[in-house]
Amino acid sequence: MENAAAEFRCALRLNPKSVAAHDMLGATLRRQGNHTGALEQFRRAVELAPEDPEAQYDLGMELKAAGDMAGAIAAFQRAIAVKPDSEKAITILA
Repeated sequence: MENAAAEFRCALRLNPKSVAAHDMLGATLRRQGNHTGALEQFRRAVELAPEDPEAQYDLGMELKAAGDMAGAIAAFQRAIAVKPDSEKAITILA
């Protein structure tokens, strides 16, 4: 997993505005237990692409894990607003 994080960090050095790299680094950091780092990466992905439902969903999941239920619900609602058939976000709010 450390290799994956290094690869995503390398990708971000080449393209700091890569939403996919921020999102994937966030997911990798989450799996490593680095929730602060994951949250930072998911927030950056959403800053760069607020209309990306996957980035909103991932941010919501990390906020939920951090105990920020209001923030998580807002992120899930934004994911649904952007993609009304977002099953993951709909299911989590049901």
